[in-house]
Amino acid sequence: MHAFMALGMLGALVLTPLVARWVDRGDAARARAAIGVMAAADALLVLALAAPIATSAVLALRTVEGGLHVATSTLLLAETSRLDIARPGRALSLGGGALLAAVAVGNVLGGALASVALDLPFVVGAALLGSVACVGPRVVTERASRPGLIAPPIAWRRFARPLGAAFVERFGIGCMVVTFSLFARSVHHLGDAEIGGLYALVTVPFAFLMVPFARLAPSSRPGVLALGALGYALALALIAFAPTAALVPSFALAGVASAALYAPALREAAELAPEEGRARAMGAFHVAGCAGMLFGPALAGITSAIVRHATDADTGRRAALLLGALVSLAWLSSRVVAHVIALASADGAPSMRRARIENSLETR
Repeated sequence: MHAFMALGMLGALVLTPLVARWVDRGDAARARAAIGVMAAADALLVLALAAPIATSAVLALRTVEGGLHVATSTLLLAETSRLDIARPGRALSLGGGALLAAVAVGNVLGGALASVALDLPFVVGAALLGSVACVGPRVVTERASRPGLIAPPIAWRRFARPLGAAFVERFGIGCMVVTFSLFARSVHHLGDAEIGGLYALVTVPFAFLMVPFARLAPSSRPGVLALGALGYALALALIAFAPTAALVPSFALAGVASAALYAPALREAAELAPEEGRARAMGAFHVAGCAGMLFGPALAGITSAIVRHATDADTGRRAALLLGALVSLAWLSSRVVAHVIALASADGAPSMRRARIENSLETR
């Protein structure tokens, strides 16, 4: 289960930047073709995952399917950001909210469909992806092709904060999503429907809070991101040790904290991107998130296995959840240090500017 989650993100890490760069170097027709072909191929692979094949084949197909799925979502979000050129984050926050609302609905619907027939979620998922292949290319906005197929450079250093926030948020989800499913059954004795309901407490607030958090002023974002990271670490620690009755507020806190991390970072990435580099900027943001979803489940599985052999399975799963909390706190600490360094540099800047002006006047 950990490998199934992680390998899908590995495929996304490889394919998404390649597709984003290829699309940024072309015109609208290239973007339409990429969305249509990848969504159709994704639909076929989702159907193939329902077939009675070996686990190794399932994991291989999942690697390719995850890459196609995230690359398609990246291009759709890049096109959404073009709908409001003056304020790209406004339309993008609605697109991101729709994406997370779909995840929330999909969690509940998938569990309901699986109770009817185990292969039904795959069939319905493939049908939805088929509709994306038909409708998705129509959302691509017209734009002139660039002679020579040159993709303009992007100053990636400016993206450190939003990409880091995306990684941390997805890393925590990656530590939680598989680990808690196993933990909830052995410790809290919960069924699939109850576990799905708890996950919905993360995704539903996440989806509804995308727009308000994305509309924050740039000056407010560092504080909100810091509170989001702190709340996220607290929520993961509570999920590891809270009694069954306290799981609902713990998961709700995780949903609010996730939105506080993800939404402002998504808008900031869109605003930093040049018009000709939207696909690459959204691709980088998704790659950072996919890296979190790759290393989160992988390291959670490794941590759980190591601690389990030393003590027991439940302690190992608690350690995996705490790993997500520690990474969130580590990122928060790094941002605080970076902020202090920036303030110190800013304090010295005026005197340096005055010295340069005085030297210039003396020279004249």
